[in-house]
Amino acid sequence: MSDVATRVPFVLLEERFESEDPRFLDDVLGCTEDGKLKALATRWYRDRRPWARRQLIAYVDDGCDRPRHRALVKALLRLAEDAGDDALMAHFLCAFDRLDRRTLKVVQRYDWYARETRLMRLRVKAYPDPARELSEEAYRLRQRAPKGAWHYQANWFHSPTRQYLRRRAYRWFRQLAYREPERYVAGVLRALPLYRDEHLPEAINVLDVYGLTNLLYYGSDVLSRDSRSVRVARGRQLAELTPAPRNPDAWRGQSEPLLRTLLRSDCLFVRRWIVAWLEREEAEALAGIDGRKLQPLLLCPYPDVQVFAASLLEKAEGLGKLAVSEWLELLSLDNPDILPTLCGLVKKLVTPDRLDFEALVKLASARPLPVAELGLEWLLERAPKDDTELHVAMTLADAPCEPVREKATAWLLGFVTAENGKPEHLRDLLDARHANVRALALDVLAATERFRDDAMLWAALAESPYPDAQHFLVAHLEAREGALDPKQVEHLWATTLLSVHRGFSAKRRALRQISHRVVKEPERADALLPILRVALRSVREAERRSALAAVSRAAFESPSLRDAIARHIPELSLFPETEARA
Repeated sequence: MSDVATRVPFVLLEERFESEDPRFLDDVLGCTEDGKLKALATRWYRDRRPWARRQLIAYVDDGCDRPRHRALVKALLRLAEDAGDDALMAHFLCAFDRLDRRTLKVVQRYDWYARETRLMRLRVKAYPDPARELSEEAYRLRQRAPKGAWHYQANWFHSPTRQYLRRRAYRWFRQLAYREPERYVAGVLRALPLYRDEHLPEAINVLDVYGLTNLLYYGSDVLSRDSRSVRVARGRQLAELTPAPRNPDAWRGQSEPLLRTLLRSDCLFVRRWIVAWLEREEAEALAGIDGRKLQPLLLCPYPDVQVFAASLLEKAEGLGKLAVSEWLELLSLDNPDILPTLCGLVKKLVTPDRLDFEALVKLASARPLPVAELGLEWLLERAPKDDTELHVAMTLADAPCEPVREKATAWLLGFVTAENGKPEHLRDLLDARHANVRALALDVLAATERFRDDAMLWAALAESPYPDAQHFLVAHLEAREGALDPKQVEHLWATTLLSVHRGFSAKRRALRQISHRVVKEPERADALLPILRVALRSVREAERRSALAAVSRAAFESPSLRDAIARHIPELSLFPETEARA
């Protein structure tokens, strides 16, 4: 809702109310005719249409702090109290708790006893209130108004009234706690899901939500309270808070409603109270709980709720009735605190034959390590039936967990090196993006006789963008060059020499191979000499001399090389007459 809405005549506002116009609420929030708004209160509250009720609740949830809305808010509050409307009072409780926000600020104060200036942390009001999101214009108007001016009091609730409204909403539930305990618990359970994390961004804001803190921690000795505020007791800390609700006997035996509220709450402060109360007071009731009731808690987006639900799983009943798809959904959760527990239960309650081969591969390819290890453990007990399943299993070469990836690759290479293994499968592993997978595949290529003479595998290495694969090929190029296209060999030499990350031994070996190839095949000199020129600049003096000696001997023996050397390596002065022609 915007803070500064377009103002419309009150007659039009009434027409929109009767016609259920969606613009009605924005018109009410922007209206400043306080007298007419007060007259609308009774008509609005007593309207039985579901639409009118939804608009009323949305108005209260806006915060009850709009300019010149004091009369409307008080009239609606009085009508709700007279009608015994617990649901709307729950919304008023949350709205009034948000009227003020304080934050810790470090200030300097002079200590007259110690005669020195000290830094102190004080709770000061935060303006504009982040939960209310007042516009800068509204904030400046509020700050400029004299505190005793009539328009200041008419526009906004001043501080004593805010404190009174918080106490009044809280008093409603306090009285219910003694008169009708069951109704009191039901009313508070309506209010708890209304609080959100943005209402309590810091731990110190627990002291600002007067009604909520009194309802949940009324009996705690960590807090001290009076008729206006709540404070931390001397020598105590907020971290010491333990659940101490008003009328605790009424809360005992409410495990199921609290679990439903835990699932709906978007406020960490509320969720921690519910979890602490259930663990302390409802441990017997939660022992042996139906596992299906815990499933929604495990799938909720709050990690703290997931951890609490996982702690109840081992003693839960009926887990064996969960379908495999439900277990797999739980294993897909991204919470490392609960996955070991879930994996242990899955291993105990689910047999691997209930999952097909593709599901096992997907499980082993999961990112969380406990899930991936479980999937691989089951997968190692089952061999691929055909090439289709083996092709699916090849995706494990890209598994995100390194320990699982190495074990899976070794398992896959066992099928690749078998009698029915195909070079295409080894090629997939040679092209893997992980170095440890390529290293295992390269070892198999070098050690397996029927793969060593396969031209397709060596051609795949020549096209590989990975340095380790190219380094391996350079090391075996003299024996395998016949299996490669000459252009592939030239490309391999060029990338090896130009790479700044390549090891020196690879460059030295490539230089020796190029110089020997120039001597052996002078017709390829125009393609190889530019690469040789680059190579001569990137190796040590000793290797440079041996390469130059080989090329020089070839030039003296083959006059056709002289012109090519003069064009491509002009720095090499061997034949003055050739240089003159150049």
